[in-house]
Amino acid sequence: MKDLYTYYLDAWSTDTRTWTIKSKKKLTEEEIREAWISNGDMNKEGSRRAYETDSGVKVIVEFDGTRQGDGGEYEINGDSVVDVNN
Repeated sequence: MKDLYTYYLDAWSTDTRTWTIKSKKKLTEEEIREAWISNGDMNKEGSRRAYETDSGVKVIVEFDGTRQGDGGEYEINGDSVVDVNN
């Protein structure tokens, strides 16, 4: 088993904001989204918070910064996500 799973989440509309979410446990997409949404108010580059998901998983959420752009979507990259449908 890996020591630490790392996920990167980009959210964009008129800009792109990037977070890094780290966990000692493999996360589901819902857990990643929960950690991001619950800490989405971070706006200082380099900010870091410890967070515990509703399912009890402890993660570290880091705000990596903002880039200018346009759109309105998100994308998850990094380690594989737990598939709750299978």
